Amino acid sequence: MDSKSEVGSTAVATSNTNSEEKEKTPFKMPIMIGKKSVLAKPLKQTSVKPNTAPSKEEVPNREVTTVSEISTNTLAPSKAGEEKPLAFPYEEPEWGGLPPESYSLEVLKEGVIVEKVDLSGKPFHVVGRSDTCDVPMQHLSVSRFHCIIQYCANEIPEMEKGMYLYDMGSTHGTFLHGHKVIPRKYQPLRVGHMFKVGGSKRMFILNGPRDDEEPESQLSITELKLLKMQKLEEKKKEEELAKTKEEMRLAEEKKQLEEGISWGMPEEAEEATDLAENPYAVNEELDLEDPKKTLRGWFEREGYELEYDVNEKAPGHYICRVTLPVDNNEGRQLVAEASHKGKKKEAVLQCALEACKILDNLGLLRQAKHESRAKREKYREEEDFYSSDEDSFLDRTGELEMKRRKRMLEAGKLEERAETFESLTEKHSEVLAEIDSIGKQLEAAAAHERERKKLEEENVRSREIRRKGRNI
Repeated sequence: MDSKSEVGSTAVATSNTNSEEKEKTPFKMPIMIGKKSVLAKPLKQTSVKPNTAPSKEEVPNREVTTVSEISTNTLAPSKAGEEKPLAFPYEEPEWGGLPPESYSLEVLKEGVIVEKVDLSGKPFHVVGRSDTCDVPMQHLSVSRFHCIIQYCANEIPEMEKGMYLYDMGSTHGTFLHGHKVIPRKYQPLRVGHMFKVGGSKRMFILNGPRDDEEPESQLSITELKLLKMQKLEEKKKEEELAKTKEEMRLAEEKKQLEEGISWGMPEEAEEATDLAENPYAVNEELDLEDPKKTLRGWFEREGYELEYDVNEKAPGHYICRVTLPVDNNEGRQLVAEASHKGKKKEAVLQCALEACKILDNLGLLRQAKHESRAKREKYREEEDFYSSDEDSFLDRTGELEMKRRKRMLEAGKLEERAETFESLTEKHSEVLAEIDSIGKQLEAAAAHERERKKLEEENVRSREIRRKGRNI
């Protein structure tokens, strides 16, 4: 028994010594077979102390600084290994400052207020997708720095005190009451105004003092629209007037350059025109002492009767018309019309002046030499009722034939009869016969063209055969 116990005790002692030797033996790194990598770096062995809390110096500062607290000009350069901060492209204007009263921004999503942002602690607040923004958003259409809500503390002539919305040139824009604001331009943001950014469905409503609310207008929606249209028209007229003045100024400068220098020599005097024969031949403006007498004389000389058609549109408002025996480009008679409020004779006088102006513009009133209607009709009859400057060969519209027919009707050389069923049937048959004749001509022309192409193909084929025979 004693021998057995001694053997057991020696075995236990041996096992204990072996375990102690194993604990004392350090860990051996495995041997790597192959070429050593150039980029491989030895791992640093760090000792980890269990149940030890990091000191205050080792704990990093986890406070997030917003963009509005960073100045563009005071950004310190990042050290090696540190992440560079994003450049903030905005500088607070001189008129900016802290709002003296409480302002806030309500964020609505699907009609429910999901967030409320206080705007009283800073002069401006940034809305964007960056985490450093005062109002961060996650929508992909929102830019990193999308827009600014800036308070104007120092009133200037162009801007009043209050909040302003400033779009920072975002990709998808900022919308105030559904209208896209102009980028990089301050838009007034009053209490109760609503805006949205990009394609996000969230709506922002500005809350603040009642004094900053927009006053209600006494005009209706239709009146507001008309007022806006009037302002736009006035602005357009001002722009057109400025453009016209500029064009006139440039034309005057161009004229002066073309005229050149006079070198002190006087310009040649223009020859005076003798107005004894025809006092109205060279007058630029038509100024008649008695337009009614002038128009009556012209009608009598042409052989027509002058008739005034006067209608009373309203009490004291007359409309007078005179049909002139002159055709326009479309073959219709010209009508002079005048509307006048006052006496009837004044309306007639105004209409006569308008008729004289029309005739003068056509060169018929102030002719140096006048021909009577009878003499002119005789001359036209000799020319087969064609004018001296008319050529039917060059006319492709039939306008000259219509004028000739009208002259013949006026001269009584052609009787105008009413169309009947028989006459219309006869004209219809003539038109059908003409269509049939034109169709036959077209068929003959097409057959001739086919024959010509066939002959050309045969000539080409024969030339090709002769060329091949020469080569052989």
